[in-house]
Amino acid sequence: MENTILLPDKVKKERIGIACLLSCLYFLCMPLNIVSVLQGVSLLKLVSILVGGILIIMLFMRENKLSFNSVHFFFFLYMIYSFAGLLISRSDYAVDTVKGMFETFIVIILISSKIYNQREKRVIEWTWLIVGLICIVLGLTSKVVIGEDRTTITILNGQEDPNQFCGYFIIPILYAWERITRKGEKFKWIYAGYIVAIIFIAFKTGSRGGLLAILIPSVFYAIMATRGIKSKVIIVFSMAVGTLIFATVLFPMLPTTVTERFSVAQVQEDKGSGRFDVWQVLLTEVSQDKRAKVFGFGIGSTQDILSDAGFIALYAHNQWIQVLTDQGSIGVLLFFLLIFSSILRNYKKNMVACAAVIGVIALSMSLTLYVFKPFLDVLLIAAMTYEGELKYES
Repeated sequence: MENTILLPDKVKKERIGIACLLSCLYFLCMPLNIVSVLQGVSLLKLVSILVGGILIIMLFMRENKLSFNSVHFFFFLYMIYSFAGLLISRSDYAVDTVKGMFETFIVIILISSKIYNQREKRVIEWTWLIVGLICIVLGLTSKVVIGEDRTTITILNGQEDPNQFCGYFIIPILYAWERITRKGEKFKWIYAGYIVAIIFIAFKTGSRGGLLAILIPSVFYAIMATRGIKSKVIIVFSMAVGTLIFATVLFPMLPTTVTERFSVAQVQEDKGSGRFDVWQVLLTEVSQDKRAKVFGFGIGSTQDILSDAGFIALYAHNQWIQVLTDQGSIGVLLFFLLIFSSILRNYKKNMVACAAVIGVIALSMSLTLYVFKPFLDVLLIAAMTYEGELKYES
């Protein structure tokens, strides 16, 4: 759907509340998760405590208009099941994982249960564009790891995993696409450059899963957000031209060891960085245990299984297989319902959130998302509620 950028006078006069400003502060600190400020405590965690504490106090100080939805419901069910899983496994990893999930769950509920007006929605969108800009700067200024040509994001003494870093781009790139597909937008070329910069940095990190998590929702949004065959053809043609320019101008600027990671031959040779072997071992283990098929071996059991099999990396690198191994088919079902509800709730109403969830699905095929910050960001955006929808002239 093509939109104009004209806002009704009523929207321009709407009040930007404290909850909105706190939410934006939380979003802005997302890429700074690797920055430690107090004895290993991250800046993001301190901000989370601050934001969560103030929002809890606000619940008692004034009457708030709250809204709970299907995303909250299925996330709650998944959390209850995860807590119950501690009866099966109470390892330090299991306890820390569930604790981290619960802490973030509370913040998500506190932020997304508030109903935001349309002016606040605009502020949140701009905040995410700024988050993307921060990540672009970090991606362009960070150096490569010794012995590799892949860019690893570094801030002070902290290093960010390339896959997680790419995940922070999912929401910003979609808001950039929203402005490109919006009728009457005067600075589309700026957003086009913004998108190219994000894709270039994703390539620099060498993260194949991260790149797919950016490209797949971008294509989905660009096609779904345009109305009419002619507009869709123009979008597809523009994306094809952009891809050609990128492949001939920017891609050759990357180190050979990085570009080779994106070749089909390289994926086949290294078996998806060893992921294929990991998946086979875990699926075989679950298939041989009737109880595990239903309830799993307990959170953290994946590490024990892979360690016994002689693997160095002790993660499934696939959320669905990880959940199946740790929490069984019940866990997979609850996780699926959480994802599905996030898509269903936002389809046609908030295409950015819908596309972002699709990006997370792509990322979940190669990463574990239990306390994966970009995944939880997307859930938060998918759970947020706004007063009506802006009325645009087509």
